[in-house]
Amino acid sequence: MLEFLKKIPQDQTSGLIGSAKSCVLAKLNPDLIISSSSEQALRLREEIKFLSGKEAILFPSLDIVPGEEIKPSPELVGERLAIISMWARREKNLAIAPLKAVMQKTSSKIDRLELKVKKNS
Repeated sequence: MLEFLKKIPQDQTSGLIGSAKSCVLAKLNPDLIISSSSEQALRLREEIKFLSGKEAILFPSLDIVPGEEIKPSPELVGERLAIISMWARREKNLAIAPLKAVMQKTSSKIDRLELKVKKNS
């Protein structure tokens, strides 16, 4: 279904709307897609699965406000740690995360994790 994308130069993918973004992202096969919101992350995951059959995992945000005394859900922390562990082992899986999720600290025990960011020209 994505064969037509071979003809599109990678430096000409800006300005795409609707499901076209998901189509191009599925073809580019990145390790991590950062979306503007949780809703957009869910939509991208569903569209990528529909268009390419690729499973994507969602890196969830902690759904807490900085400064709150409420602790994040242990389930969410566990999901985040599992994905971070996967990245540390260099496993190749597509993860989709809202910007809020990548900005939140998961654990003070994680020393450092390097992710290389490639920018398409």
